[in-house]
Amino acid sequence: MYFTEANSEILEGKANFENNSFDSLKNIISEGTIKAVREMGFQKMTEIQEKTIPRLLEGYDIRATAKTGSGKTLAFLIPVVELIVKLRYKPRNGTGAIIIAPTRELALQTYHVIVSLMKYHNQTSGFVVGGNPRKAEAENLSKGVNVLVATPGRLLDHLKNTLHFNYKNLSCLVIDEADRILDSGFQEEMKEIVQLIPSHRQTMLFSATKDHRTDGLARLILKEKPLEIDIQSNRDKVTAEGLEQAYLLCPREKKFLLLHKFIKKHHKEKVMVFFSSYMAVVFYHDFLNFISVPVFCIHGKQTASKRISTFLRFCREETGVLLCTNIASRGLDFPSVHWIVQYDPPDDPKEYIHRVGRTARAGGTGKALLFLTDHELDFVRILKAYKVNVDFMDIDWTKIPVEIHDELENIVMRNTHLKKIARRAFINTYRSYEGHSLKKIFDINKVDLNKVINYRVYIKVRYVPD
Repeated sequence: MYFTEANSEILEGKANFENNSFDSLKNIISEGTIKAVREMGFQKMTEIQEKTIPRLLEGYDIRATAKTGSGKTLAFLIPVVELIVKLRYKPRNGTGAIIIAPTRELALQTYHVIVSLMKYHNQTSGFVVGGNPRKAEAENLSKGVNVLVATPGRLLDHLKNTLHFNYKNLSCLVIDEADRILDSGFQEEMKEIVQLIPSHRQTMLFSATKDHRTDGLARLILKEKPLEIDIQSNRDKVTAEGLEQAYLLCPREKKFLLLHKFIKKHHKEKVMVFFSSYMAVVFYHDFLNFISVPVFCIHGKQTASKRISTFLRFCREETGVLLCTNIASRGLDFPSVHWIVQYDPPDDPKEYIHRVGRTARAGGTGKALLFLTDHELDFVRILKAYKVNVDFMDIDWTKIPVEIHDELENIVMRNTHLKKIARRAFINTYRSYEGHSLKKIFDINKVDLNKVINYRVYIKVRYVPD
């Protein structure tokens, strides 16, 4: 437990948690923070916020597990801001809190929430992420950044090599999306970071899942036994209450026709469509825009600045379609998404859960639709074993314009650029399916490649893998 005078009021019993409103915290957090939270539109705490914020304000180390979209970000940011404010940090004191996020996009999003929360405070904030100009970051750190958001690799770089980066007064370390940090291969970087920063600090570890890997990370960064808060372990369902989930059965050769119809029908809503490979995202993005169906796209091969600009633009839009890979499935908060469409199957149930977690966030509502073929139907049973129940959606094929298939295919064949990336997209998608973790269900040997080629509008010749 990290005890300071800043959290002594809570220990003296001055807090009143009679309800789950943020106003119930007004005796123990600053007026500026309460005002900022109101202006951000938050009135009631989610379960993870209600259970963690008071304990974090007391100074406890916490390991918290809660499903995606549950409000974890505000659960740790309010205590972080309050700690820095009540300890009266100034730029000359250096960095008092470090928040580590797995991706640039999540780090930027977290930073923007911090800026909103600190609107009525004088402390400084900033972020350092891979892909940004390092020299500018170093200059900013030398001036004193009280609350810092960072990705692991870039943070380690500055800890080792930025001369005037003052982190000796660090009071708080937050690990956000701990499971994804490990998924991204940052375990060694985390070990080095922990060795370099002060050991006397408050530590918070937040994650959507709990397993032996996050157990190891918890043992590494939490010096004493933390409070364990697990919101979802005994739930009947692991997805959001406001989420409607369905699957449909569609022959491969008709999948794109169905997607095309879906996008045109829901163009006045906000839709995210997940694909298994970045080249599939590139192809469908270029193809749909070419035929005057406007869509955005995000994938891992884009530059950091391109991904961030697309992310921010989609966040601002009230309607629109975003084609994406799994890079968009974890941690990021896209406001008011109405539909999650999984055009290509997720690799496992956890991936499914993270994808659909982009909608129905923080008590909201949303819909999710999963495309499957007949021989993939057993995946529904696997999902049910993970406490995910999806309903069957029947399709009226008389309303699907199958006659436009040849027209769409001819458009690709007449366009050199589309034809080239179509071939690459097919190969990428084939390899992704071939490497699926649930091979008994997603069996490449059950796929009729001639139909795949035809349906993908990718190439007219039969592709034979190496």
